Amino acid sequence: MAKLTSSAILFTFLLFTSHASAYRTIITASGDEPKPCREEIQGKGLFNCLIYLGEQMYGHGTDQFLDRCCEQMGEVGERCRCPGLDMEISFQEGLMSGEQIKQMKEIARNLPSKCKMEPQSCQFQSLWV
Repeated sequence: MAKLTSSAILFTFLLFTSHASAYRTIITASGDEPKPCREEIQGKGLFNCLIYLGEQMYGHGTDQFLDRCCEQMGEVGERCRCPGLDMEISFQEGLMSGEQIKQMKEIARNLPSKCKMEPQSCQFQSLWV
């Protein structure tokens, strides 16, 4: 496996440390996603998609995490894939700048297509950045 830059390592560390608590704090506070999707994502998560997106942001995209991401997306119902990605990315709002969140959502927009799944692209709410 290729060496990761310190930024990518830090990003991955932040994802691991924040992910568990994010479900307890944000998923209950967020009202933007349909309730069944929140419940479905809470039970499964799309954590490997976050890692893949972070790698893409720092130029280290690997098929290893894309494959794992696609597996996780396959376990989520079609109508919950985009809201699930949006939720997972939103969990990082306290850890990343608004510009980084915007960049991650831009990369995530076509993630279902890369996984050969429907919907082919996601439309996320625009950020205030």
